[in-house]
Amino acid sequence: MLGKAVLSLQVNFGLSSLGLVMVAESDGEVCAVFLGDNKENLVDELATSFPNVILHVNQSGAPSKLLTRVVNCIECPDTPINDLPLHFLGSSFQCEVWQALREVAAGEVITYAQLAANIGRPSAFRAVANACGANKISVLIPCHRVVRSNGELGGYRWGTARKKKLLVREGEFKEFALNHVCG
Repeated sequence: MLGKAVLSLQVNFGLSSLGLVMVAESDGEVCAVFLGDNKENLVDELATSFPNVILHVNQSGAPSKLLTRVVNCIECPDTPINDLPLHFLGSSFQCEVWQALREVAAGEVITYAQLAANIGRPSAFRAVANACGANKISVLIPCHRVVRSNGELGGYRWGTARKKKLLVREGEFKEFALNHVCG
């Protein structure tokens, strides 16, 4: 009897202005991007999030090309993210939400209700919020760009301080671009 194929993830760490960045990749595709302050905690969270995978933590210290690109996306909000190869690991609904999130431009925000309407399910705003909370690919699936209908930030898996910092940086980039391209 043949066993079920197990996904193998290569795990790399880097530093950004948001703290430690962990990128898990498989066959050249990003499966997870976690933000935090402690390698061991991030690896534990990854193992809990993906219980049936084999983790290979890069001990060499040499960053992968994907890690370098992810850190660049964090530091430079104008960096295109849609060409980065992602491996979505979620339900079909979650994947639909995550794909729609990738269409929200840096410097823009959207509400959970608007996002639900964009995917043709206007009453599913709570399910959309849950899909955002289940997102394991921070920044590249920009759930930080989703806010509550009243304008409040709402939650963020990697902390509201990081969410606010990302939004401020993206807003500043948008303002800079408008002033220098159009002005």
